[in-house]
Amino acid sequence: IVADRVRQYRDQLARFLAGRLSEDEFRPLRLQNGLYIQRHAPMLRVAIPYGLLSSRQLHGLASIARRYDRGYGHFTTRQNIQFNWPALKDTPDILAELATVQMHAIQTSGNCVRNVTADHFAGVAHDEIADPRPYAEILRQWSSLHPEFSFLPRKFKISIAGCKSWCPYPEINDVGLTATTRVVNGAAEVGFFIARCGRASPPSLTSPRSLTPSCTGIRCCPSCREWPKSSAILKCCVSIASAALEVCGIMAYKQDSPFSMLRIIRDAHGGLVMVSNDRYLHDNAQLLLATKTL
Repeated sequence: IVADRVRQYRDQLARFLAGRLSEDEFRPLRLQNGLYIQRHAPMLRVAIPYGLLSSRQLHGLASIARRYDRGYGHFTTRQNIQFNWPALKDTPDILAELATVQMHAIQTSGNCVRNVTADHFAGVAHDEIADPRPYAEILRQWSSLHPEFSFLPRKFKISIAGCKSWCPYPEINDVGLTATTRVVNGAAEVGFFIARCGRASPPSLTSPRSLTPSCTGIRCCPSCREWPKSSAILKCCVSIASAALEVCGIMAYKQDSPFSMLRIIRDAHGGLVMVSNDRYLHDNAQLLLATKTL
C-alpha cells in the first residue's frame, strides 16, 4: 500500500508542477502524504508510530536528512520527525526511500486519526503497569487508512501511557489511555483509564482485552464516525463552551489566565464550520484513495 501511495503521489506532483492540478486540487493530496507548503520551504512530517525506531530506520532518516535536507531533522512532541527544507521535486524520492525502511508520512497531517503515541520509556519504565506498545500497534493498524476516520472535521489524536507518570501527555489528546489496575473478584486486573476530549469528561476504565482490532475500547467516547454525519455533537460542544465562557467571565478572554477559553472556543466552533464547509466535501470527492481490506 505504501509503495502504491508513493507512485500515486509522484504522478500527482508531476501533474501539479505541469500546471494540470491547481493548488486547491493538490492541497488534499499532499496533506495525505504529510507535506506542508510553508513560507520558506516545504515541510515533510514522517510518522514514527509510538516512538519506536529500528537502527535501520534511523540510518534511513539520517541519509534522507543529509541528501535532501540540511543534515538534521526535528523530532516532534507527538513522536514524528519533520524535515523542514526538502525541495518539492524531491519529495517523491524521499517517500520512496522511507518505504524501503518500512516508514511513511501517511496520516501525519490533515483531518484524520494521527500518529498514535506512547511512553518514550515504554518497556523499561520503573513504574510501568503495562507495556503500551502492543496496544498502540493495535490502534495503529486499526486506524491506518481507515475509510471512516480519514476525513474527519478535525484531526484526532490518541496516546497510551503505560505508567501513571503520564509521559505522553494523554490529557492533551482527544483520547488518552493511562494504564491502571483494579481488583475484580479478589484478583488484580490491568486496564486503562480513558480520558476523552482532553480530560473534559470523567475517565472510564476498560480492560486491555477490549483493545482488539475492532477497537471496542474507543466506543466509550463520542464516536468519530458520527461527526461527519451529524453536527449535533459539535453543537453541544459549542453550547458547553459558551456556558463555560459566561461562568469564567473576563478572565476567559486572557491568554495567560488559567481560565482562558480561547483555544476551547476556537476548537468548538472550528469543527462545526468544517463539517458544513462545501470545500471540505468538494476536496473529498477528488481524492484518490488507497484501498484497504477491513
